[in-house]
Amino acid sequence: MSRRRWPRPDIIGDVRRRLRRSQLVADTGAAAVEFAIISVFLLVLLFGVLQYGLFFFQLATTEDALRSAARRVEIGAVTDCAIWEAAALDEVALGSATAEASWEPVDPTASAILRGDQVTVSIRWRPIRIGAGLIPFPSDPERTSSTQITVDQYGTALMWTDPTQLGCPL
Repeated sequence: MSRRRWPRPDIIGDVRRRLRRSQLVADTGAAAVEFAIISVFLLVLLFGVLQYGLFFFQLATTEDALRSAARRVEIGAVTDCAIWEAAALDEVALGSATAEASWEPVDPTASAILRGDQVTVSIRWRPIRIGAGLIPFPSDPERTSSTQITVDQYGTALMWTDPTQLGCPL
């Protein structure tokens, strides 16, 4: 007597085929829904990286422009405030239209700037924002980068049109 195998192999094959078909039908569109959910977070992350990358790029170029402008004041290469400010802001990337540069003595009671005096050089600028409110960003819309230098050499030409005003204040 031959033994019958139970369940028969063709029934198992039919069950497997039916399960595969039902799984294919049930998974239709699941990837699109998962992508839609995840893409929101990925876009916020992408814009956050771009926003902060742009911010730090602006900060680095502003600091470089500040060093260059301070060096011009330090060696006495300033002949006119407007020309000095234009040259200082020319090096500020992506924000020179909204930036302002100034320099003035640390001591507000000084009547002249002499060799060895301390001078503060500042650049005030606005960071570019691309986040549309989704990315947390410093709330202060204006940033000020400043440094103090010691005047090494003072030019003989007047550095401003008004002789009673020292430096190039804002």
